[in-house]
Amino acid sequence: MQCFVPKKGYKIIQADISALEPHVLAHASQDKNFMRVYGPDAKPGHDIYLLAGLQIPGIGSKIQKYYDVDNPDPEKIAQAKKEFKEVRSNLLKPAYLGWMYGLGPGTLSTNMRIDYMEAVSILKGLEKQFIGKIRFHEKLEAEWARNGGFIVNGRGRPVCVDFGSKKDLVNRFVQSTGVDLLNRIILHMNDYRLQHSIDVIPYLVNLHDESIWQVKDDPEQIAKATEMFKYGMQKLNEELKWSVVFKWGGIATGQDLSIRCE
Repeated sequence: MQCFVPKKGYKIIQADISALEPHVLAHASQDKNFMRVYGPDAKPGHDIYLLAGLQIPGIGSKIQKYYDVDNPDPEKIAQAKKEFKEVRSNLLKPAYLGWMYGLGPGTLSTNMRIDYMEAVSILKGLEKQFIGKIRFHEKLEAEWARNGGFIVNGRGRPVCVDFGSKKDLVNRFVQSTGVDLLNRIILHMNDYRLQHSIDVIPYLVNLHDESIWQVKDDPEQIAKATEMFKYGMQKLNEELKWSVVFKWGGIATGQDLSIRCE
């Protein structure tokens, strides 16, 4: 990341959208547990990976001692994250992320070096916990069949999917929608830039879930550029009126892209 530096007299300014793809999936699927974490009435304290583990045999009963899905206690969940740190990082997180995008038991057992039947059990637990995602995949598969090979993403754009990639339909929907949402934010940001004469230069404006620019190394310009990011997100939410609200995970300014890792 330190290979990417701004030109002389400028700084890098960047922001990433907090949980972009999970928010898209929560809205599209309306899964009750996704909405518990990402919906408008989400209570503080939820942890998606521990929540995912509640239905996994051998793990769920232990997590349940700390985790009440209806009334999460931030202190108890923080304690659970500490106690189950290794399980959360090395099992729950990779299993959940892989499953969300179509990972099968064979790949899961190989990647995580676990028994095949254990992988089957883990994936069945995730399906039970997030049944709305399974139903959403079934809906997309029916749409794909009716359309003869394409689905329509969350922004109304057709996305072609070949026969061998049907298991990735949710992934294709979510990622293509995320790209389109960030593009809308960038358009709003550019309007703000022109209206307020901000000295910023596009750098990597659509990088998965973040937007990166170069801004004049001047406190006033940096402040204006920060407002430009906030404006873009505000306009997106006003435009969408979705059941989830998108927000920046943070806006940072520095001399190189290593700030992304801080």
